[in-house]
Amino acid sequence: MRGRAISYVVKVSIVAAIAALTLPSYRVMVLIAWTLAVLGAGLLVSNAAIFRLIQGRSSFEAALRPRPRTPERPADLVKCERAFGWKIYGAKDFDHHVRPQLREMIRHRLRMRGTGATLSPLPQSLEQILGARPAEDIYETNLTTADISLIVAQIEVL
Repeated sequence: MRGRAISYVVKVSIVAAIAALTLPSYRVMVLIAWTLAVLGAGLLVSNAAIFRLIQGRSSFEAALRPRPRTPERPADLVKCERAFGWKIYGAKDFDHHVRPQLREMIRHRLRMRGTGATLSPLPQSLEQILGARPAEDIYETNLTTADISLIVAQIEVL
């Protein structure tokens, strides 16, 4: 809008200068007409700026408006989702993918309780996860997501 107003004022000024030079007896009238045209253009520009401010479309408002961001997913959450995303876990899969995550959850829970890295009345299933025995010795069959959700529920009770 501002660029159009400037070009309008320049065009009106050129026409006014030509009219003032060619019609010397009407110089006052040309000056008054030129003044009204320039003031009218200024009024239009200021009116448009006020309208943008009222509607919240000013460039300052746009700069202050927070940009929408997609929240970053923590790396541990992505790792847990990948590890727990299967439906059936073999013993080796459990030992290498799921057990380290469960051990970290237990240790974190114990640290949050302020009991250190150990807790004497730990449920047997959680002691087996912290232990060094392979999953083949503890669980005879494959583990399912339901079995792991029971283990996670026991960890949450800590």
